[in-house]
Amino acid sequence: MINFKNLKSGFTLAEVLITLGIIGVVAAMTLPTLIANYQKNQVISQLKKAYSTLAQAFTMATTEYESPEGWDISGLDSYGFIQKYLYPYLNIAKDCGTETTGNCEFKVSKLNSDTYENFGSTHPRFYLNDGTLIALKIFNQDNQVWTNIYIDVNGNKNPNKYGKDIFMYNILFKTSNTNLIGKFLPVGAGLTRAEIISNSKYGCSKNVSGTNAGTYCSALIMTDGWHMAKDYPW
Repeated sequence: MINFKNLKSGFTLAEVLITLGIIGVVAAMTLPTLIANYQKNQVISQLKKAYSTLAQAFTMATTEYESPEGWDISGLDSYGFIQKYLYPYLNIAKDCGTETTGNCEFKVSKLNSDTYENFGSTHPRFYLNDGTLIALKIFNQDNQVWTNIYIDVNGNKNPNKYGKDIFMYNILFKTSNTNLIGKFLPVGAGLTRAEIISNSKYGCSKNVSGTNAGTYCSALIMTDGWHMAKDYPW
């Protein structure tokens, strides 16, 4: 007679291996998505902090010097602008000035390219306390005056791409669109979401191959409420 009390149940080696195989397949399928989501959230957090820091400095400058429309920048180069209107209101970890070597190097590529442009001494730069690298340049052409501000959220580490770790903002001092004058805005502000994505030169899309593809990505992120939506070209 069989004594069922002495029988022990358990998994066979084959069952254990099958289970582990299934777990491995599921992990392989989900892990890249989890890593990508973590990276995107980290970039958003860093960008939002840098934007807030610069926006606050800009607001403080407007308080002292009144409306940016009246700022006297005609006699200032880009570095002079930084020293007068930004540095007094920021905690600077390192002032690179016009230095372009070592960790003061600022290189950037468009979204879908590995060909880098190295900013020269016309783009003075500095580090914030959290390691964010900022570069800036004043432009005066076609009866418009504006300042481009480039935010590299992880310093000069890779990937150094628009829309990945480098994001572009500007301050407009003279332009035909008076609604944008004197505001600290992402490049592409005022456009529709569709225009931000599909613009042939600056659009935030993997299908755009223009010379500065990805520079509108900061506008897309802010349009989507500080979020990288499913169609964001990560």
